[in-house]
Amino acid sequence: NTRTLVYDPYAKAGDFATFDVMQVETLEEVFSQSDFVLCQARLSNETERFINKRLFDLMKPTAYFINVSRSRLVNTADLVSALQTGKISGAGIDVFDSEPIALDDPLRSLDNVTMTTHFGGDTEGTNKYSARLCANAVKEFIDSGKVASAINAREIGWA
Repeated sequence: NTRTLVYDPYAKAGDFATFDVMQVETLEEVFSQSDFVLCQARLSNETERFINKRLFDLMKPTAYFINVSRSRLVNTADLVSALQTGKISGAGIDVFDSEPIALDDPLRSLDNVTMTTHFGGDTEGTNKYSARLCANAVKEFIDSGKVASAINAREIGWA
């Protein structure tokens, strides 16, 4: 029986009620109770390096940390230490402070880390679809001076 914990400091109680998840009140609950911690946060002044030794120390020694958002959310030295000492079992990472990751980066020497490029989830189909979306947006802008599907289209008066 799988239980998915969700923490979002900006969500209101009940925002996740329609999903099969349990909304928790603190990030510490997620780190201390989870077998897999998946980081999907945006980078801001508030979140830069907010995942650190204090949170890794809360994790189960059998737990895995996965970051697929931004590398600077994590204090990498603290993650490396948690992995080297067996504080956590492993990590999956597809974002790095420097890309490509340096040949002498300590993450490369660990056998409990899986690393992929940030394009780890890309497929031939998604790449073609993304290219088509970009080409259509460029054509729309050339033709009309606007892109109605732009994320900020309303704010700038395009929608």
